[in-house]
Amino acid sequence: MYWVWTNRRVAEEEVTVSRRPAVISDLNLRFDDGSAITEDVPLIEIDIDADSGNVLTENIVANATTGLLFSSKLRDVLASVGVDNLQFFDCVIHFAAENRDLTDYRIANIVGRVACIDESTSDFMYMPSDPTEILMINKLGIDESKIEELLMLRLHEYDQIILVHEKVKTAILDAGITGVQFFKPEDYKP
Repeated sequence: MYWVWTNRRVAEEEVTVSRRPAVISDLNLRFDDGSAITEDVPLIEIDIDADSGNVLTENIVANATTGLLFSSKLRDVLASVGVDNLQFFDCVIHFAAENRDLTDYRIANIVGRVACIDESTSDFMYMPSDPTEILMINKLGIDESKIEELLMLRLHEYDQIILVHEKVKTAILDAGITGVQFFKPEDYKP
């Protein structure tokens, strides 16, 4: 079974990245579309504002980076279950209010997008301007036979949705990883 992986804070105190790092903007980097990054990426400097939380999770909500922000513990758990389609990019997280820097985290890029929506069990609307792009999902059904052997992937039809195999979910929960929530596809509401 595959689960939807979500990056949602459960408490206001959890750190979130609210400003896009300059290098991501300058190089127009996308870590959220399922494509491999083939160019050299310099060190990514991430600034955390004083009002952006002070509790670190293993998976920091980092929408402004266009990617995922994983601790070494989370990276180790994913590697231990065989997730092998991730790219990691060096970053430093600056907590200006505390005059503190962290270098344990990496920007993660999932390489792999799979078209696996089961239209017969899904309910969604397409963009009026583009009938191939999904605007809203009311109910998500997945055809797991199309996924093959990937343990972690982005949904081709809506690349902001991340799917993970049951064994990834189990390993993350067993390790006490914070900053990740899982939903059955049919229960997920973006």
